Parts: sequence; structure tokens; C-alpha cells
Amino acid sequence: MDSVLFKITEIDKKAQMIISEGQMARERLPAEIEKERERLSLLAKQKAEKKIKAIAAEYEKQERKKIREIEEAANRQMEILREVFEKNMSGWEGEIYEAIRKK
Repeated sequence: MDSVLFKITEIDKKAQMIISEGQMARERLPAEIEKERERLSLLAKQKAEKKIKAIAAEYEKQERKKIREIEEAANRQMEILREVFEKNMSGWEGEIYEAIRKK
């Protein structure tokens, strides 16, 4: 009988220890949840910042490309105007001279 009581006592001690460990774990749980929430929040912010930087870099790249295209188009137009001017300059000088002379 003592042996049975001893085993029951041992089982009760183990059960009390398991209950105590469970209560301690339950008490730690809110802090662990908050810590994990903060970690996930930081991770999300880091990913968002990385994505924002990538998008900004791509936008700047496209912007520089567009500016180069506009500058090249303007340079081509200026060259065309320069060629037209050089081709017609002497004729225009004559027209201007005649217009002034007639007045």
C-alpha cells in the first residue's frame, strides 16, 4: 500500500510541476508574442524600404533615359535648323536687304 501511495505522490508532484511549468509558459506568452510581433513588423518595414528603394532606382533610371532621349531629339532639331539656316542664309540676307532697301 505504501508503494501505491508513493507512486500516487510522485505522480501528483509531477503533475504539479507540469501545471507550474504551464502557468509560467502562459505568463511568458504575451511578452513572447509582443517580441515576435515587433520582429515581424521590423522585417516588414525592411522589406518595404528595400522595395521602395528598388522602385525609386528604376524610376530614376527611366527618368534619366527619357531626359537623354529629349536632349538627343533637341540636338537633332538644332542640327536640322542649323543646316536649314546655312543653306538659306545668303538668300535670306538678300531678301532682308531688298526689304530694307524698298522702304
